[in-house]
Amino acid sequence: MKLLNDAVIRDRYDVVVVGAGIGGLTAAALLAKRGQRVLVLEQHYIPGGCCTAIRRNDVAIDVGAALLFGWNDETSAHPFVMNELEEEIDLIPHDSTYRIHLGKKTVTFWRDLDRYLDELTAVFPNQDREIRALYRECSELYEIMMGMAKFPVPPTEIPPLDGLKMALKDPIGMMKMQKLMSMSGEDLLKKHITDPKTTDFFDFLVASCTTCTVKESPASMVVGIFMNIHLGGTCYPSGSPQMFPNKLERALERFGGQIVYRKMVDEILIWQGKAYGVRLSDGTEILADTVVSNADVWTLYGTLVNPKHIKPDRMEWAQGFDPTPAILVLYISVKEEAIPGGTHPIEFYVRSLHDVQGDNFMVYIPSLEDPTIAPTGTHSITIMGSSKIDWPRPQDRSYRSDEYNRMKEEEAERVLDLLQANYLPNLKENIISMDVGTASTIERYTRKYKGNIGGPKVTTEQFFFNRLKARSEWKNLYCVGDSTAMGEGVVSVTMSGVGAANQILKDKGLLPYRPRAFSKHFVNMIEGKPWVASPDPADPITEEAAIRIGRDCQHCEDPECQNACPADIETSLFARRIESGNFVGAARVLREVNPLSEVCGYICPAEQFCEKKCSRLDFDDRPVRIRELHGWVCGHASRFEGWDRSVPGLNGHKVAVVGAGPAGLTCAHYLARLGYRVDIMEKAKASGGMLTHAVPAFRLPDEVVEREIEGLSLPGMAFQYAKALGKDFRIAELEADYDAVFLAPGLWSGRTLDIPGLEKAKMTDGLRFLQSCRGKKKGKVGKNVVVVGGGSVASDAAVSAVECGAEKVTLVCLEGPEEMPCLKSEIVEMKNHGIEVQNGWGPKEVTSESKISFVCCTSVFDETGAFRPVFDESKTMELDFDQLILAVGQRTEPALAKYLKKEFGRDDGLDVDPQTMEVIGRSGVFAGGDIVRGAGTVVEAVGDGRRAAMAIDEQVRDDPGF
Repeated sequence: MKLLNDAVIRDRYDVVVVGAGIGGLTAAALLAKRGQRVLVLEQHYIPGGCCTAIRRNDVAIDVGAALLFGWNDETSAHPFVMNELEEEIDLIPHDSTYRIHLGKKTVTFWRDLDRYLDELTAVFPNQDREIRALYRECSELYEIMMGMAKFPVPPTEIPPLDGLKMALKDPIGMMKMQKLMSMSGEDLLKKHITDPKTTDFFDFLVASCTTCTVKESPASMVVGIFMNIHLGGTCYPSGSPQMFPNKLERALERFGGQIVYRKMVDEILIWQGKAYGVRLSDGTEILADTVVSNADVWTLYGTLVNPKHIKPDRMEWAQGFDPTPAILVLYISVKEEAIPGGTHPIEFYVRSLHDVQGDNFMVYIPSLEDPTIAPTGTHSITIMGSSKIDWPRPQDRSYRSDEYNRMKEEEAERVLDLLQANYLPNLKENIISMDVGTASTIERYTRKYKGNIGGPKVTTEQFFFNRLKARSEWKNLYCVGDSTAMGEGVVSVTMSGVGAANQILKDKGLLPYRPRAFSKHFVNMIEGKPWVASPDPADPITEEAAIRIGRDCQHCEDPECQNACPADIETSLFARRIESGNFVGAARVLREVNPLSEVCGYICPAEQFCEKKCSRLDFDDRPVRIRELHGWVCGHASRFEGWDRSVPGLNGHKVAVVGAGPAGLTCAHYLARLGYRVDIMEKAKASGGMLTHAVPAFRLPDEVVEREIEGLSLPGMAFQYAKALGKDFRIAELEADYDAVFLAPGLWSGRTLDIPGLEKAKMTDGLRFLQSCRGKKKGKVGKNVVVVGGGSVASDAAVSAVECGAEKVTLVCLEGPEEMPCLKSEIVEMKNHGIEVQNGWGPKEVTSESKISFVCCTSVFDETGAFRPVFDESKTMELDFDQLILAVGQRTEPALAKYLKKEFGRDDGLDVDPQTMEVIGRSGVFAGGDIVRGAGTVVEAVGDGRRAAMAIDEQVRDDPGF
């Protein structure tokens, strides 16, 4: 096992899939269902390849594949896959696929074939009979093709016996299919169409779908293009195209598979003609019995596969494929005024039938049929058009240069001007946001060669048996995606995923997937639903509410929330899963970086960390409810499902962890997942540190802490209670017995203040008071309590005093209301409990056993931000009390401080390397949590523990004896 920055991965898998496009995800999920240990590695931060969506100002905008075929027929690839995976998905069927504008005339591609033909023949009346005859023949051929395609794999992957059965069952149909396979689209068209203008229309129609002319295209592809729209139908995934890969991801994870994002595979490892794993860009090697490439043919040959493994003629073959052209894409959110009345969800604006690479634009407005993807009064627009500019590749020096940005802006402006002048007169002034995707952009995010929209062109010479097949020329390496037999398109890559999965299963001697009748169907055809606002934070979170809250995340490419999180948690990874109903996957991906995620869902000061940096604040007054989603989803997933508890055998190495608080538990958990034996020495009689012994139950329920500790505790972890550092054992003894030591003792002494008369008062420190309030008995408290301090411990002490029966509680602090270190929510909570907060006062003297005086504090920090309070002695205040609680910080207990002074030369904390958490000047000894930070937060302690575990593992692995 290896601990990466955002995941724990095995050293070896049954299958590693390179790329989380639809083909890769399909193969991965089907293989996981058959019990294979599957890892998917994706260089992007979301799954789906081109079948994804971005989100801007709450508007979901289709990235590429916005028009999905093959969902209506229960025997086709998509329903087959979703039914096999038992993964429910909602789709909105199109009445019409799109409307094409030919000057002043339009043709709507209605699903109703007769209605479409009536419109088409009205445009070309002199070819009425010929057009209808063409479609009659195409309809007959399409039915034969569908009859032959009951097996949802590419033709190249149909088992020979099944092919023979098909031929015997329908020999005439097989003969027609063989004849069709040898024909070009031009051969088919010339049988019926004689008018040049009508021929131009059909030529343009084919080219707009495949980027090939009718003459270049196989007749079978032309038949599919002509008839899929009407007999197959098209759909839109409810919630955006992102929902399709999200559902495949959910199925993969439900069957025990794993997917890790932002991981670039540099090379597929091959030895003696066999693939045996992959190497990441950071040098990490992951071994696998089988590797699946979801890359195009150009990337596979010479990039993913080292040229030394490729024969010259094969390299020439692979690199010689003619690619589909690049396109320019505009991703726009607009006010509803931008859309003229009567506009269809997909409009095809054509300026010239003779130039498919000219200024012809497909404009997708899916919010017209799926209002859930855009707030009321706004719309989502994706504009696609050809681009004749030779855009730089992402690795070129000119990419993202000033010249590149200028070209991109000018090209986008030209497209907008054309659309506004001819079709959408109110477009530009109603734009809310716009992103421009060039060929460079598409290649950067999808690794598609030169940003082409598909794989190789689907020409007669580059079709079916002339392309990549599921089995590659290297043993154990298989292929899926646009470069394989079926060519471009979401339905074809799905078929490639099924075909590759079956070939792998057969080669492993396992049961492949077969066509069958399903007792339940998981594809739901629905009508578009209305936009719904995010739930009120005052309402309890339900599954439905969580899904809607998850949609508030904007899926940032460079998430500031992650940068602001001490545990390095990327919000979109779990928010996107929650949005898709993948609650178990969300809980697991959270716990890959934070085993105390449910705890943090209750007490993390998110408003000071991730939520403070949430990009949603750029257009809304509230951030994503990150903290609440943490807590809800980890509590919602059962303890048997919400954790990845796969642990390898012990690796023969031992690590000692001192302290069973958040930092120690985190470090121990990840080391145990890597196969280490971890002994945890804890001074108390129970694990949890402050979580168990000091944090009030009203803030953090006991059952949550118990559930988290139970979940993170693994067989390799052994707890030794009532063992105090410096008293029962010493660091030198641990160094002698263990490969590494991690120090994470808490700060269990409360600080006091040097103020006159303090000895007169009935006084306790905040930490000790909170400890006394734990358990079944309430802590002893006076009727009139004064709490000194402005942090969260002070706030908790004040509220706890009320909970324990105090009649009057006053909190006094140096800071003004906006400077208080406690959370704003805690200030509101105190006011709701009737606690009086006095800001801007520092304690001056305890004048009697029941009175304390304060002096006005005019400033707390100097111009450098250092703590240097300034007082106005002329302004004073006196308060009565019968109990005084000082909550002004924590420190190391005296006995431990004395030992640390002797061991490290200081008693007020340890100096560590912030990247590795190794103690400065003490190799093999690491530290984290409060002993390093002072009184820090749980999430900071978690981050320390995880970084230390990574560094310890790396240090031990570097030892020749590992």
